[in-house]
Amino acid sequence: IGTRFVPARTPQGNHDSNNDDDNHNSRMMDRLTCLFYTQPLNHFDLPRNQSGTYRQRFCVSNEFVIDEEVAPIFFYTGNESPLEEYIEHTGLLWELAETFGAQVVFAEHRYEGKSIPPASTPSCMAYSSSIQAITDY
Repeated sequence: IGTRFVPARTPQGNHDSNNDDDNHNSRMMDRLTCLFYTQPLNHFDLPRNQSGTYRQRFCVSNEFVIDEEVAPIFFYTGNESPLEEYIEHTGLLWELAETFGAQVVFAEHRYEGKSIPPASTPSCMAYSSSIQAITDY
């Protein structure tokens, strides 16, 4: 059995906006702790890590966790858009997390939002494929 990731609460930055949708998405993002995980650009190159790496954003909510030892983890693999655009439209996930006392983890799709390879990466679009994205998860 793996170890549960329970991040410390960190500030999410300034979410001031006059747009109601942006304010609502900001409130949703405030429920999460967002961090980054270093991923290889090409999961299949040999020798490993010749293609470089990028930082993939993931966000965690422990809002509904009652018992960390037995709480399920609901993992949402990223849409092809930034987290802020779909976190609001996952109502069933939030409802089920509350019902089951689950931790919620959202992973952002590569090449979207803040999960972008460095601009200096040669041929970086060659790694923007569904097989690479699936292997990220």
